[in-house]
Amino acid sequence: MHRLIFIMSGIGVALSLQACVAEETTPLRNLMHTEVDDYAEFYSARNMIYLGGGLAAGALLANTSVDLHIRNWYQNDVRSESTDHFAKSAKYFGEGAIACPVFAGAWVIGFVGEDEGVTGDIGEWGSRSLRTLIVGGPPLLAFQRILGSGRPTDGSDSKWVPFKDDNGASGHAFIGAIPFLSAAEMVDSRAAKCLLYAGSSLAGLSRVNDDMHYTSQVLVGWWLAYLAETSVDRSETKRMRFEPVPIVIDGHPGVALSFAF
Repeated sequence: MHRLIFIMSGIGVALSLQACVAEETTPLRNLMHTEVDDYAEFYSARNMIYLGGGLAAGALLANTSVDLHIRNWYQNDVRSESTDHFAKSAKYFGEGAIACPVFAGAWVIGFVGEDEGVTGDIGEWGSRSLRTLIVGGPPLLAFQRILGSGRPTDGSDSKWVPFKDDNGASGHAFIGAIPFLSAAEMVDSRAAKCLLYAGSSLAGLSRVNDDMHYTSQVLVGWWLAYLAETSVDRSETKRMRFEPVPIVIDGHPGVALSFAF
């Protein structure tokens, strides 16, 4: 990080650009600090518009015959022993009991390992993934209940009936998208980004294959993960910080207006 400092003191005014030594912090304190920015980004007016657009698309599928047509087509014409094998493996990406410890462990590695290199990248990926889970988890749980649609295997349709059921959004699609979306924001290659974005759909597709969720439910779960991750990415890259800093130069008191970036 660098810091642009506008210095005002009894001996004049000056500008300086200097490297900054990171403040001593703890993993938990750092996480709590960054989550404030993450939540601010997620609940911004722009993000709420995007969320509304995703819900509108989900509503179109869920409250018409489209969801049922897709379900019947896939189960009758696509599903096979091969897709079942694929789904069995892909489902693990969306298992919270597996994903949460992995995210947390990778996040801790970023603090106990080196700041750069492989351990640094692992730590950043873990931090992004964990923050995305924390930001998107509460709205996921809320929409599961609020939308109120049921599972295909329960004989329920996908129509939104508030609080009737708790499957309005796919948790597997949400959690399974996070590690891929987080990694996608860390790579520069367009081809790698495309592959990672494709990978983010695997857990959701497994739920369609297993007839555990309708397409609309998978879409809402994936969309929440996407919005949460992009919120984390915006707060991560929005590095500008304003901070008044008292200083003394040659015995003269002054104030430095500091912008970190």
